[in-house]
Amino acid sequence: MPKAIILSFLLFVFSSFQNRLTVKDKLIGTWVFENFDYPNYVSPDSKEAKEANRANKGLTITFMQDDKFSSIQHEGMKENNTKTSYKVSKDNKYLTIGTETSKIERLDENYLTLYVEGRPTITFRKKK
Repeated sequence: MPKAIILSFLLFVFSSFQNRLTVKDKLIGTWVFENFDYPNYVSPDSKEAKEANRANKGLTITFMQDDKFSSIQHEGMKENNTKTSYKVSKDNKYLTIGTETSKIERLDENYLTLYVEGRPTITFRKKK
């Protein structure tokens, strides 16, 4: 009887590890710009914050399985329309898109938040 319990437990643990998604797995798909979050010294109601959030409205980014990345903003800034590659650091804490590296502040099934020193954090919502 104890052997059956141990075997069941081991099978449960093994299947749990297989069901875990990697950072890259979580990234795959399309994300929609949500907002910039500025450091404490810049009010979210400031002209600067409102303008940056308005200027990036409609921006979507897509991470593909083959390490390709694209961003599209149909009625926005031309610079936001790009195709490049991306890479997740070995420790899963950083994301490099093209040549820019950001710290992954949050990544779950709904939100991706990235941070670069000296800049506001940027949050995207997963497109369903």
